[in-house]
Amino acid sequence: MTWTFDDGHAPFQIMNLYEGNIGEMWGADNYFGGTGYGTALRNYFTG
Repeated sequence: MTWTFDDGHAPFQIMNLYEGNIGEMWGADNYFGGTGYGTALRNYFTG
């Protein structure tokens, strides 16, 4: 599975903000570790 906006492909990303985007999906693959406090505001996801 691939996401248009990937919130977790680095060692513990923290407090990422995704705002005002248009895309299919938002998620985290957690390849190098988990993420913390990822926030998605005012987006349009179609997937």
